[in-house]
Amino acid sequence: MSEIPKISSVMTPSPKTVEANHTIRDVRHLMQDFGIHHVPVTLA
Repeated sequence: MSEIPKISSVMTPSPKTVEANHTIRDVRHLMQDFGIHHVPVTLA
């Protein structure tokens, strides 16, 4: 049976996030600038 990995081994240590009140344009620029495809959205 294989060992279950620790969450720290599969998570991004300091992910880029946006608040819910950001515009789609802001998020698109963030994604393009950092070459990312998924952005967690937090409550403002």
